[in-house]
Amino acid sequence: MPFSLAAWTALWGIPGAFHAMPTTACIAMVLAEFKGTRPIAILFSRNGGLEKAS
Repeated sequence: MPFSLAAWTALWGIPGAFHAMPTTACIAMVLAEFKGTRPIAILFSRNGGLEKAS
């Protein structure tokens, strides 16, 4: 996730730094729901696995 922090900060400056983690987490959750985009969500994950919330 340090890459996402750097990317969002480069795009939006300081406000981007504050929104980096929640925004990236939301994007990863949406991508994980669809079969075609699930591999991209895995790239966003910490350990290469995705877990469903109970």
